Amino acid sequence: MVDSQGNTRRIDRLIIKPAYAKASADRSAGKPGKVEIIDYKSSGEGMLEHRKQLAEYLRIIKELYPDSEVSGVLVYLDSLNIVEIHE
Repeated sequence: MVDSQGNTRRIDRLIIKPAYAKASADRSAGKPGKVEIIDYKSSGEGMLEHRKQLAEYLRIIKELYPDSEVSGVLVYLDSLNIVEIHE
């Protein structure tokens, strides 16, 4: 997120979900009023599940930072396809 001097800092990528399940996005970054999650996937196989997983990350981050715009990106390494998802 953002430190006291307004510098952008990487936020911890470990997300604790309900029922003590753990999940982690590959990258996360923030600046005042905005948080972005980036999740890399080796292939497009299972794209629907990938979208659901990222949507869950975004929901959790939105709970933590309710006044921020939250968005996410899936990056498929096999095709270099990028899919944006907004909360």
